[in-house]
Amino acid sequence: MMLTELGPGLWTRSVPHRMRDLGIQIGARMNVVRLRTGELVVHAPLPPTDDLVAELKALGTVRHLVAPNLHHHLYVGEWQNRFPDAVLHVPRNLAAKRPDLGHSLVLGEGPGPGDPELRHVEIVGCERYLGENVFVHAASSSLLVADLVHNLSPSKDFWTKVYGTIMGFDGKVALSRAIRLAFRDREATRRSLEVVLALDWSRIVPAHGDVIEGDAKQALRDAYAWL
Repeated sequence: MMLTELGPGLWTRSVPHRMRDLGIQIGARMNVVRLRTGELVVHAPLPPTDDLVAELKALGTVRHLVAPNLHHHLYVGEWQNRFPDAVLHVPRNLAAKRPDLGHSLVLGEGPGPGDPELRHVEIVGCERYLGENVFVHAASSSLLVADLVHNLSPSKDFWTKVYGTIMGFDGKVALSRAIRLAFRDREATRRSLEVVLALDWSRIVPAHGDVIEGDAKQALRDAYAWL
């Protein structure tokens, strides 16, 4: 099995991942949500291998593909080729970066994929450089994020540890100091985070690092204390 079930209607797949431009190891995760209709939402997709595609087809019908921010979009074109009838949902400003993707729906300009089972919140104030969009899956009480926070274990790779320590995310729930620069309207971002924190969820499923259980809402507040 390539997918791991995290809760009712929610599966995840994690793989090793090295940032090619920096050479650091941060891992990557995609998520799959099954709606009550049996349709699937593929969030932050990883490469669609034959085995992975076969597992998804056994779970339901892939109806929605989601690129949750301006960095987690590398494989959506391959998924479009596999599932040409699926609807692609992208952040603001991705069309200019990926004109090859063709028709897509912009997150925040209409109902999100799977709404209301999968509640979408656009993180305002970072649209130009990050474009983060998060989703609350009520059935599994999970907040799905791309780069809102990371939860990387202390790294054994020398350069990854050096970089993670400098950027403030090695071995803890945080986000890179470099990513903080993307937040140009801090008041707008604070308002978005308050919306997220007011929703009903108890775990964070990040694209990089371990799932955050326990007091996940406090972990998110602490990660954004700088804001």
